[in-house]
Amino acid sequence: MIICDAEGRVLGANRRAEGLLGSSSPQVESVLPGAMPLVKECLERVPGAVRDNGGSTQRLPVLVTRAGAEVEVTALPSRLDDGRSVVLLLALDITERRVAERQRDRLARHVTLLSLVSESLTATLDASEALHKLAGLLVPTLCDWISIQLADESGRVRQVVLHHRDPGLAEVAARARKAIVGAARVPSRIDINSNEVVELRHIDASTLQDLVPDPQLQRWFAELGTASAITVPLPGRETVLGSAILVNGPDRPPLTTEEATVAAEVGRRAGAVLENARLYGQQYDLATELQRTLLTAPPQPEHLQIAVRYVAAARAAQVGGDWYDAFVQPTGATILVIGDVVGHDTRAAAGMSQLRGVLRGIGYTTNADPAEVLTRVDEAIEGLGIGTTATAVVARLEQTPDQHRQLLTTLTWSNAGHPPPVLLSPDGAASVLQPAVAGDGGVGDMLLGVDATSERSSLRTLVPPGATVLLYTDGLIERRGQSLEVGIQALLSVVESSAGRSLDEVCDRVISEMRPERPDDDVALVAVRVRQQPASRQ
Repeated sequence: MIICDAEGRVLGANRRAEGLLGSSSPQVESVLPGAMPLVKECLERVPGAVRDNGGSTQRLPVLVTRAGAEVEVTALPSRLDDGRSVVLLLALDITERRVAERQRDRLARHVTLLSLVSESLTATLDASEALHKLAGLLVPTLCDWISIQLADESGRVRQVVLHHRDPGLAEVAARARKAIVGAARVPSRIDINSNEVVELRHIDASTLQDLVPDPQLQRWFAELGTASAITVPLPGRETVLGSAILVNGPDRPPLTTEEATVAAEVGRRAGAVLENARLYGQQYDLATELQRTLLTAPPQPEHLQIAVRYVAAARAAQVGGDWYDAFVQPTGATILVIGDVVGHDTRAAAGMSQLRGVLRGIGYTTNADPAEVLTRVDEAIEGLGIGTTATAVVARLEQTPDQHRQLLTTLTWSNAGHPPPVLLSPDGAASVLQPAVAGDGGVGDMLLGVDATSERSSLRTLVPPGATVLLYTDGLIERRGQSLEVGIQALLSVVESSAGRSLDEVCDRVISEMRPERPDDDVALVAVRVRQQPASRQ
């Protein structure tokens, strides 16, 4: 506690303050630097002495520093016995409290950062997107710029994200990134495949030259500002996937021990996310190859035009239990297949692959009609223990010599519990190709894989030139709380509105109009149109 006059001369002090006084009447500024404006403000706000009735005083706290300490000063106006106006300064050393508050705030920021890292990275399975998000979160929160690099199985850099807090240095950062990609290692003393945290608290020109052998890369790093750095690993389940190098320029101190711990935890969490992204990428590539193998391009017979579509419900799966097929039998007849294995997981995709192969082999080698094909497939499911249940439609299109001259085509099909085919006539009218049975949506005979002795039947009709037949899976028409009949009627309406369009346009329009915004089932579609004249004459 110090008493001073309007000019800032110290008039008295308590014992705690006497140790700060260098002479009998020093100035307040020499004891509490920056307190003099507070003294003047206090006297201006309450001129003269405190009111006779003991009126209210003014507490005007201000923070000043002295010899590294932080002091909170409160000024109270008063007066001496001789009537002189004075100010009573109450100084409270709050250094420890401020240190604790800053530590608390830093801890809160670090916890928030870790939470943001987890939330942001787990929202994507794309490694590149994850790296860019991570860089954006750490710069400038922990560092001035960052270089994140992933390695391939041989240890070479295969992907790099380099991000600086200064947009004006974006071009330099881009050049440095390009120089790093493909390098055996980034800085010579930092192994991106190491599982250790490496701290470089002081990087001068000589250290930078030792770290970065390439002279051009040295210049770019110097331009970006490289005074200190820390490298944290990005560990996967079995190997280190790469590293993140957090760099500060000369105007920012090196990372503290606490910040280094946070950076290492960020690297651990990022590594787990990147491992998931890597595994997803492998699954995606496998599924894409499976899709390429199974969902083959259809043949184009002389008198027919065939189009196919497949849209997976989930991007990660790419191939589910739905499938289509189209091939030509040795007799020249064209076989179309649409099917849907019960389930939506990888087991359904595996079952679909087996079932498609069995049906394709039986359909090609036996020249059997659709009902017999499905019967033999049912027998194979039971005899081989495939353990799959599925719906399917097998259709055969063929022409006799007379029909060939008249451009007519016979369509024979058999339905194993599947939504019925749709016919779009040349006059633009759409209809189902199987009379609906009340309550079942016209789904035909027993599903495959239920009863191998179940009797199956084929239906037959003539399809004129210009007519279109569509086979599809229930992902196109099935909705929760809606019957199949309603879905089929909606499909017929869309198909009719597509009359006069090309076959590809019909397929695209049907997919666009009928598939829900958030599908929970795959969609497969195969469409065939009888040509107005053979392709050789067009």
